[in-house]
Amino acid sequence: MKKTLTLSENEFIGVIKRIAEQVNLNDYSQEDFFDVFFQVFRSWIGEKLGDEYKKYPMSLLLKKYGQEFAEDKGLVHRGHRDQFDSSYYSLEHYGKELVKKSFYTLPQLYQQQSFTEKYKKVIPHFVEMLELPSFINLTFEEREPNRVTVKFNTNFEEWMKYPERKSIDEYNTLTKLKKIFTDFGGVDFGNPAHGEVQMDYSSSKDFSTDEWVKKELNKVIKKAIRGLGGSENLHSIRFKPSNRGGRIELVFKDRYRFGYKEKRDFVSQAQEVVSNLGYGPNLSVDNV
Repeated sequence: MKKTLTLSENEFIGVIKRIAEQVNLNDYSQEDFFDVFFQVFRSWIGEKLGDEYKKYPMSLLLKKYGQEFAEDKGLVHRGHRDQFDSSYYSLEHYGKELVKKSFYTLPQLYQQQSFTEKYKKVIPHFVEMLELPSFINLTFEEREPNRVTVKFNTNFEEWMKYPERKSIDEYNTLTKLKKIFTDFGGVDFGNPAHGEVQMDYSSSKDFSTDEWVKKELNKVIKKAIRGLGGSENLHSIRFKPSNRGGRIELVFKDRYRFGYKEKRDFVSQAQEVVSNLGYGPNLSVDNV
């Protein structure tokens, strides 16, 4: 049976605030929640004892009135505890509970204008300053204002066929990009609650690699390598991608019947096959 819950305007606003605060709690630190707890507790104990409470150490007030305060505010204790305790972790927990229950509104400096809208004209120029190789394309995703994810879209096949040796270092590239935005755009990076921009990265390299393995490695390259003389000594052909490129690993059946020189020559021939298929130095062939 469905029930209809009727809320007053103030109650409805409180629910909305509570939801908003819950979404952004991760933007705040332990010190912020300590401050929440002590501000609400001081207000509560002041109403209860008047200015008399100022005569007592805080540790005594928490010891004597902490449990009553928690019960009065309907606070849930941390973990499996059923009594109030004033450890650092518990005070942080109680501070979060007070925010969730709308006893306190956290101060914040969130910017309403989105980062990508504000800098849409200069983003292409700043990305160009990175001088990235053609197989890397950056896109900017911003689901909430000033929480930006830079997506590294890698064309894996183009990378493997690139004529120069190039590695992909998303972290250092993002660091350089942030410096460009700071130096030329005046952007402060950090916590959105502090009025700053949070910028992280994600990579689509794994998906691009999987597609290449299915279409090119398994159907073309492996077939060409197994067409070489001596391939009957091959046990398997593996592939190991990394930020430095791709490595085709040849596993041989018997290390005694197929000696070091034969393996070395076969690997050299396999590398030549790969090169003839149009691949560059970012795709290597090795014996494991």
